Amino acid sequence: MNRELKKSKKSYYSSYFEEHNNNIKKTWEGIRKIVNTKNNINYGISQLNINGKIINDPKAIVNSVNEFFVNVGPETEKNVPKSHHISPVNFLKNRNQSDFIIAHISNEEILDIIKKLPIKATGPASIPLNLLQTVADLIVFPLCHIINVSFSSGIFPETLKVAKVLPLHKGGSSQELNNFRPISLLSIFDKIIEKLMHKRLYEFLEQHNILFENQFGFRKNNSTIYALMEITEKIKESIDNGKFGCGIFIDLKKAFDTVNHKILLTKLEHYGIRNENLKWFESYLTDRKQYVFYNGESSDLRDITLVFHRVQC
Repeated sequence: MNRELKKSKKSYYSSYFEEHNNNIKKTWEGIRKIVNTKNNINYGISQLNINGKIINDPKAIVNSVNEFFVNVGPETEKNVPKSHHISPVNFLKNRNQSDFIIAHISNEEILDIIKKLPIKATGPASIPLNLLQTVADLIVFPLCHIINVSFSSGIFPETLKVAKVLPLHKGGSSQELNNFRPISLLSIFDKIIEKLMHKRLYEFLEQHNILFENQFGFRKNNSTIYALMEITEKIKESIDNGKFGCGIFIDLKKAFDTVNHKILLTKLEHYGIRNENLKWFESYLTDRKQYVFYNGESSDLRDITLVFHRVQC
């Protein structure tokens, strides 16, 4: 029996890696399935250590986790050194004179997105993906109208600003909040709107050559593999020329959580996202809320604390 199981497993993974040999993400997913033994360990949160006090009440636990998550950005940002003499706008060059114009959303475009949505867990104000795909033809017209009105008015729907957050254990003691990271689940309708806006914004940035040529992540036909190839070639070039090659690698703690939204909006305006379109992004970023769900218990709904302050633009 064991022999047959091993043979079957080998055949499965051989086929899997052959099928996804050009997909780095899928390849690593397969590797993690083979070597990640942590998946067999249950890191349940039975109690937490909060400032030396042990709490074990389920409601208090999820509220404590949520309190930690909503404030992690500003708390981390406090430790970031500040330069009070240089405004972030000093680093913005070559102002884009063209304005970002959002192309009209069509029913067909929305239907195509719904058809291609991956089967994943969704957050509040959602319906199951299989149900959405079943009724897509019936709801696409009002959905398309709502999205077009959202884009033209510069207002993101308040209902879709709520995230359901699942705490995922990273390692270490399960009593320490720092050893968990949040997995935010958004409404499936939020995901549709994000995909529509991302497509339009990305095309605009590419059209006007705004993205830095050596930005490899989050771009079509690019990946961190190309970044590794680039640095490898630089090292080889240095060796061939009899020079020394060195690298500086920086890992930014809570990088996305500490993005200052005032600076982000200023940069968007500089590069062409203006008027109602800029208001839409501001609306999307502000007044967001979340709750933590764990082991059948939901925390209270909390405002997500954003990094807006301590900067002069």
